[in-house]
Amino acid sequence: MFCLPCPTALAQMCSHSTRVSPFVQKPPRCYNSGTSEGWAGTMKARLIYNPRAGQRDLTQDILAAKDYLAAHGWFVDWFVENDPHRITELSREAAQAGYDVVIASGGDGTISRVVNGLARTETALGVLPAGTGNAWAQEMGIPVSKVFTRRALLEAADVLLRGEIRTVDLGRAGEDYFLMWAGVGFDARVTEVVSWELRRHIGNLATWITGFQVAPDYAGTPATITVDGKTYRSQFILTVIGNAQSYAGSVRMTPIARMDDGLLDVCVFKGKGFADTLKHLVNVLSQTHMISPDVEYYQGERIHIEADEPLPVHLDGDAMGYTPMDFGVAPKSLRVILPQNAPERLFISQ
Repeated sequence: MFCLPCPTALAQMCSHSTRVSPFVQKPPRCYNSGTSEGWAGTMKARLIYNPRAGQRDLTQDILAAKDYLAAHGWFVDWFVENDPHRITELSREAAQAGYDVVIASGGDGTISRVVNGLARTETALGVLPAGTGNAWAQEMGIPVSKVFTRRALLEAADVLLRGEIRTVDLGRAGEDYFLMWAGVGFDARVTEVVSWELRRHIGNLATWITGFQVAPDYAGTPATITVDGKTYRSQFILTVIGNAQSYAGSVRMTPIARMDDGLLDVCVFKGKGFADTLKHLVNVLSQTHMISPDVEYYQGERIHIEADEPLPVHLDGDAMGYTPMDFGVAPKSLRVILPQNAPERLFISQ
């Protein structure tokens, strides 16, 4: 049995980035035969922890996970940061400096900002889940920390040591990348107005509560959706553009999406008001939405959405402007470390 060393004290948290010196001594070199690429020698990693993510302070758990990686030959420097732009900058700087891995420790928003710094580089994304939803971790089978599973971050660190690297597609909206999905319409409106403090206290339940508050007054909007040059006109409540299958870690909204097929999946929920919104919700929860006559499903490389009135847009759960907006796929643009038993249904390559 391996005993973890006592974690060092965390530097005082503040609104700007806080860097903590990685180690007093250089860690020993090692060879990790558990990974698909046979990493040899010291892995150089940057860990970025967002303390605003999640419902509780995971500082000690994250420090223990960092020390666990160090004991297995990884050299880790780390930052405490909650500013989205700075998270992207720190990730981009690490990629430019030749780091092997940048580890995002936070929620899906934190992961998204790291992705925007790593896209089209050789530096891989690793994840220590510390958010409220943790949709990426749940989709890929990465252990998620909960009240009664305090060792989950150590188990997630073990995935970094023994997992495999895959190269996946990214979605793109304007100049921003997204890893899992983009939403246009109803869910983006909920993202705009949901209280961060409420999410901090009750987690994803805050999104459901806000959704039911928004739904009665949310009417569908006539819009034009163009997929690879083919134009479709409809009045929709919500359009989801998926790179992955799961939506918010709970339902498979775009169930035939693959993360390495060079395509984005577009699921359009047509309707005019609360009754239609409620009907779609029931169908999604029961996973029967794909056979609904009020759902349209497309796949393509380039998508343009323009509505009669500007509609809000979110990327991986973060508000990101309004329509009109162009979306596209960036094939094989991100290296990710995944469990060796990550669901094969998410990939066309084995």
